[in-house]
Amino acid sequence: MARSFAAAAVLAVALAMSACALARPAAASIFAADAAGSAVGSFYTNGTVYAAADANITNESRAVRLYATADSNSWTDGAALTDVSGGYKSISTNSSGHMPLTLLWSGPAVGSYDIAADVNADGYYNSATDTVYSLSAAGFAVVQNPQPSLAVVPGPYNPSGRDWPVGNTSHATVMQLTLSGGAPATTPQTWG
Repeated sequence: MARSFAAAAVLAVALAMSACALARPAAASIFAADAAGSAVGSFYTNGTVYAAADANITNESRAVRLYATADSNSWTDGAALTDVSGGYKSISTNSSGHMPLTLLWSGPAVGSYDIAADVNADGYYNSATDTVYSLSAAGFAVVQNPQPSLAVVPGPYNPSGRDWPVGNTSHATVMQLTLSGGAPATTPQTWG
C-alpha cells in the first residue's frame, strides 16, 4: 500500500509539473507594437503591426502561433482562433519562454482587432495557457491613412490690391502654405 501511495504521489507531482510548464506566467502580457517594440494602440493602413510581450508567455521553449483576430469582448474556452491578417505567425520562445518582437501584419485593414498567442499551438483559445490582447476591449485599431491637403492663403502682410514694384524690393511675406495630413493645421507656417 505504501508503494502505491508513493507511485500516486510521484504521478501527481509529475502532472502538476507538466501543467506548470505549459501554464503562462501570471504577469505575461502581449501587446501591439511598432518596429522598436513600443506599445501602439492604433495604426494606419499603410503601417506595420508587430506583436511584443512585456514578460515571458510560457516557462519553456515552445512553438507558439500568433493570431491577429477580429476584436472580441467575449473570449470563451475552446473557441477556434481565426487569423484576419492572411495567416497566423509561427514563432518560438526561448528557453525562458520569452517571445521575440514579431511582425504580425503589414498593410492592415481598417477595423478593431485583438492579438492571441496560442501557446499550445492547437488553433483554439485556452484561457489556462493562451494570452490575448485584449480580453475586454480592442487590442488595437487600424484607421485609414489621412489624405494630405494643401491650402494657399494670403499672408498677414499681403493686403488686397497691393501694387508689387518691379526690381529689388525688401523682403515681404507673399503667401502662406499649409500642408497637413487630413485635418487643417492649427498653426500655419509662413515662408516668404
